[in-house]
Amino acid sequence: MPRRENGAQRKMRRDEKAEKKKRAEKKAQAKEAAKSAKTEEKSIEEILAELDADAKAKEVKPEEVKVPQPTPRLYCSLTAHPKKDALLLFGGEHNDGRSTKVFSDLMVFYPNKAEWRLLTVPNPPPPRSAHQAIATTGGDAALFVFGGEFTSPNGSQFYHYSDFWKLPLGVPLPEMAWERIDAPGGPSPRSGHRMVVYKRKLVVFGGFQDNNRSTPRYFNDVWVFDLEKYAWVKLAFPVTMLKPEPRSGVQLAPSPDGVIVFGGYSMNRVKGDVFKGQQHGDTWLLEFRGAPKDAAGGDAAAAAAIKPEEEWAWVKIKCSGAEPNLRSGAAMTLRTDGKAYSFGGAVDTEEEDEIDSTFFNDLYVVEVTKRPTWHIMNSGAPPPGGAAAAAAADAPSPRLNAHLCVQGSVLWVYGGSIEHGSRHVTLSDLHCLELSKKSSTWTQVHGHDRKTAEWLEEESSSESESEDEDAAAAKKPTKGKKGPNPLKAKLAATPGGFPKGP
Repeated sequence: MPRRENGAQRKMRRDEKAEKKKRAEKKAQAKEAAKSAKTEEKSIEEILAELDADAKAKEVKPEEVKVPQPTPRLYCSLTAHPKKDALLLFGGEHNDGRSTKVFSDLMVFYPNKAEWRLLTVPNPPPPRSAHQAIATTGGDAALFVFGGEFTSPNGSQFYHYSDFWKLPLGVPLPEMAWERIDAPGGPSPRSGHRMVVYKRKLVVFGGFQDNNRSTPRYFNDVWVFDLEKYAWVKLAFPVTMLKPEPRSGVQLAPSPDGVIVFGGYSMNRVKGDVFKGQQHGDTWLLEFRGAPKDAAGGDAAAAAAIKPEEEWAWVKIKCSGAEPNLRSGAAMTLRTDGKAYSFGGAVDTEEEDEIDSTFFNDLYVVEVTKRPTWHIMNSGAPPPGGAAAAAAADAPSPRLNAHLCVQGSVLWVYGGSIEHGSRHVTLSDLHCLELSKKSSTWTQVHGHDRKTAEWLEEESSSESESEDEDAAAAKKPTKGKKGPNPLKAKLAATPGGFPKGP
């Protein structure tokens, strides 16, 4: 039977909590004073203008050079190459506790050689993170990049992009060059949105914009880019039609019936400048119905006048099977067989000024249909020992914000992050799993580079445990207590909550 506290013991605990709170407040004040004492940072526009001038001053020739594994980064894009057995990693950012660096490099991983190469081509997009990149197939195969954000070095300023870029992937290296697509009337600047290919169209949904100058704005708009006409169209649905609430970081997957939206994340004002995060657990189908059957009675001219939104409709749907619990920071990718795979994530429990987090490394698969069915492939629980335990040692550790893609029949997982106290470890390891074999186990291609992921922010003594403990987390759900989480705002730019059905 648990021992009960007497009055004196309870008073001691109250006094101890009050003293801890006072020390925390003093530490926060000291950190704020130190930050204010730094040299004032240039405006975000000036920083970007300097980066643009530097990029234009460089003479760039297409080349591909062997390099070490990528430095740790979050919110980059990992895309399967449509023309060869390779992965494309673009952009991202890394924060070491003192400053943020945003990347614009394009790296290629060749599985048959286990080799990374830096692909340099003329006219690259500016540095960004939390963008979307998608590869199209066929004779005009290309990598399309839309939106994203740039964070200033001290992390106090943000710039959201609305630019749209294309890199042809079916041409010889000497002919490769980035091209900015100037299609008018496209989506507003944003990050944390999602983009998928549906037939010969790119579909963009949601996202958010936060420039630290006004209230964060979340979106639930839908934009369609026609790959034949090279034109944007915003779908305008009837006011009476039920639709998803504004959100970012959804799980988005094309299906035979349209595009499915799983979950998402948004922040809502509680009072004044206080906001509370919300993980969405609903599931929606953006159903493609085509032109109305009675459209113009077969008249081609009248049929051409049909508005695009008349071909689409929102439908709230239910999921079945072994659904994951509601969580943030899980990653999803689609395989060509109509199945989507989701990995990892975290669940936060907030109590007063502390957040208790549980991180996962479980793997789920969902059949993308009008009634999505979930199955668990790997629970992430550690095996009892022997050969199974040895095989599990190669599995990616629990984490959130990992980067996923499927190339052929192989699932790839790169990086992500894990948190301990106020410290955030950005991972750079690479793992793969053969999906065509039921008994397949994870393979670690390369590990996490701890030297390039050092956390430099000053820590309290209670948070000074070795970083190795974080990076080498046990192969099971892990917990960690931390104070107010500076990554919370960024969770809006990552895959959000899982569906729980209406």
